[in-house]
Amino acid sequence: MEIINLIISSITAFAIVFAVVQININRKQLFFSTITKCISDFRNLGELNRQITDSLIINRYVDLTNEELFYFQHKYIPKDITKEWIDGMIDFIPITNNKGQILNKKYCIKYVADNRSNFFQNFPRIQNAFEINGTFDFDLIYSIDETKRIDRVKERKRLINEILMKINEFDRFD
Repeated sequence: MEIINLIISSITAFAIVFAVVQININRKQLFFSTITKCISDFRNLGELNRQITDSLIINRYVDLTNEELFYFQHKYIPKDITKEWIDGMIDFIPITNNKGQILNKKYCIKYVADNRSNFFQNFPRIQNAFEINGTFDFDLIYSIDETKRIDRVKERKRLINEILMKINEFDRFD
């Protein structure tokens, strides 16, 4: 009887270990496929810069940004990559305060900033994520002065962390 219990316990332990390993493999595959899809979609956008006025490209970028924010919120992408991608988003997406004032107007896509309500009306996730409460030095965040590099990185990280917090708190159906 003890041998049967030992065999059953061993089989159960093996099954648990196998399940944990399989879950980790599946999670890594999900990360990889999600990241690969997003990178491919971003590369297929075409030229993206702060002066772009092509509504088709901008709409595709806004849609991709919304999709990526969903992936961040639901942890389909590892946190380090999430932060890196948010770091790229703050170079294009208008960041507002709770009064709707654009705080990075001279550093984001100008056409989007000027037509924000048109581009974001169907994307409350983006509006929420990039409407910040904290006070930030945007001239420092976008500085190209090498002597301010360390402070720039710290300020960008602070902004990224606030945006990430807003993403994680977002519930579209609240």
